Amino acid sequence: MRPDTPGGRARRSLAAVAALLLALTLWSPALADGDGDGAASIEARVWQHTTDSGRVYLSARPAEGSWRTLGTVRLLVDDGGGAESPRRYQPVRIVAPLPGSDSPGATAEVELRVELPPDGAGAAVVVARGEGHFRTGAVSTPVSLDRVWDGGRFRYGDLELEVPVSNPSQQHFALKAYMLELINAARAAAGVDALTLGENDAAQLHAEASLAGCYSSHWGRDGLKPYMRYSLAGGYQANSENGLGADYCASEGDGRRAITDPKLEVREAMDLWMSSAGHRRNILRASHRMVSIGLAWDRHNFRAYQQFEGDYVAYDALPAFTDGHLEFAGRVRNGVEFLHPTELRVGIRYDPPPEALTLGQVTRTSCSDSGEAVAGLRGELPPGRYYTSETFTRTYRPCPDPYDIAPDAPAPTSSAEAHRFWAEARDASQSQEEVTMTVPWVTAEAWTATGQRFSVRANLSEVLAEHGAGVYTVLVWANLDGEVVPISRYSIFHEADPPEGYAQHRRTWRGGAR
Repeated sequence: MRPDTPGGRARRSLAAVAALLLALTLWSPALADGDGDGAASIEARVWQHTTDSGRVYLSARPAEGSWRTLGTVRLLVDDGGGAESPRRYQPVRIVAPLPGSDSPGATAEVELRVELPPDGAGAAVVVARGEGHFRTGAVSTPVSLDRVWDGGRFRYGDLELEVPVSNPSQQHFALKAYMLELINAARAAAGVDALTLGENDAAQLHAEASLAGCYSSHWGRDGLKPYMRYSLAGGYQANSENGLGADYCASEGDGRRAITDPKLEVREAMDLWMSSAGHRRNILRASHRMVSIGLAWDRHNFRAYQQFEGDYVAYDALPAFTDGHLEFAGRVRNGVEFLHPTELRVGIRYDPPPEALTLGQVTRTSCSDSGEAVAGLRGELPPGRYYTSETFTRTYRPCPDPYDIAPDAPAPTSSAEAHRFWAEARDASQSQEEVTMTVPWVTAEAWTATGQRFSVRANLSEVLAEHGAGVYTVLVWANLDGEVVPISRYSIFHEADPPEGYAQHRRTWRGGAR
């Protein structure tokens, strides 16, 4: 079947191309040895206008699939090229399934970029990178634009690509297993149970983004906080993050030693975390049961993230808003049980819609908080009994907000300057005064918490009207071994579009399944 042509009805708008992330389902063969690696089979066609060489289009499809899956998109120039460098066009990212993964429905991205000679003539090159290989493992394939179409108005060429792809949570699996050994050795010495390796992709995606963007922060350049990334990647357990890296990318001339043994970097990262009180508490927290790990490095720079999780909730219905009502239901496990309905505790936190951050903003952060408390939920009392208060107070120490930093704040130009920015941000966070908030109670319309089962339905229309669009995070607490602990944290993007790059990493979700 012929692809949709540059002049056809399926031409995409420039705005659509600028979004860069296009949903294209590609077939990829079974993963090798169950290690999360495979190859997406893609057919692509590059078009170029014969009288305006800068007008370049791309068609792509699954091998033997339909060209109409993607249609034909006009590519935007990423840079103008030069006397010797090729003209590069902005990459298009498309989604490929990983049919051999242990998690049904797991996917990975494939990035396609077109490059042309400076004069716009001659063979084009298509550079393809699969997820987990965005900084390495590029497949570069030349294609001769030697066929003509539409009376000579366009010339084009076809090519076939086998692009290595990986499930991010399976990237660098041996190193992650080694870090898990170090974590569990520390936990054993502290007398707490061992963790298992999680499968949430948020830590690996954040490590890759941090390395590519030359920063290291709990905030992402996309404006996401750790629990938001975790939710967008399909997680819903209670979770917290450890991170390690620098807000600067060192090179040969900076005097930084070359990374020749990533295992040494992992061991040093663990030593640094264990020497920091807050990071150490995360590693040794008894209520944690899993940890998803993200690792990324190049010759001189290393990034590591740990996303700790519980494993106490299996949802039948994830928290969601419907006509202003919040509803969710599920069951608890692994030692959590409700002996009385009041043992279920629910709070709602709010963050404004995430916006992209500049490097200058994100490199001046040292922490992130859990958002503004905007509601506490409670069950109805039996007839004849009444609550004595419609509000409660919460005291906390907020983290400085990177949105309060001018977007044009310069990024660090050296390792020393990056450390100074971070130290100033740390000092600012430690000097923040405690804030006492008055938070409204919302009495639920339906509230069940008996044995292992729970369900909630509450009218939050007034809360939504007051705070508007944004990220509402549902926090759930319960009793575990006589202690009230968080068992679930799930972020809902309400009338706010989440950044691209995470939704395709959700595992296929069926009620109660991870």
